[in-house]
Amino acid sequence: NLENFHLVEVGSYFDTGTEAWKKVEAVLLNDSDTISFGTESNMMWEQSTHSIFTRESSGTNISAFKAPDEFLGYKEKYYGGSLSFELRNLQYDRGIPYSPINGVMLQAGDGTILTTKLHDTPINAWRQFEVLLDDSTDWKIGSADGVTATEAEIKNVLKDLTGLYIRGQYFSGE
Repeated sequence: NLENFHLVEVGSYFDTGTEAWKKVEAVLLNDSDTISFGTESNMMWEQSTHSIFTRESSGTNISAFKAPDEFLGYKEKYYGGSLSFELRNLQYDRGIPYSPINGVMLQAGDGTILTTKLHDTPINAWRQFEVLLDDSTDWKIGSADGVTATEAEIKNVLKDLTGLYIRGQYFSGE
């Protein structure tokens, strides 16, 4: 009986630590910004701000925040919902700015990756972002240059969500 079905909000508030979020190296494979996920490492926790952070990646890799298991699995019922988060980039005065493409990435068990851009790059101050989990968001298949995902394709990824990544690096260099 789906009349009484309620979605449980999944969230991280970082009151006591990193809550199993990881840093992952997201490798940009070519000029079209195709993504491949690489090495994982632990995040650092800032108790005073209830936030997690990482140091920037080097070379052509970018750092991304990888969500823990409670955000993954069968999430098709979340279609039409949203993903909300805050970002802050403290190294805005150094390096070369990246494009805001590949801001949020969803990966399915079959390897399909959906990616969407954030419309503003987070600089110094905390910025609130909300990404809709439906076809009103410009989800692309495979890369920022991929074809636009349909409702069915987005739902298919949400049926077997094996990775949820939020880009955490928007500048390169030291």
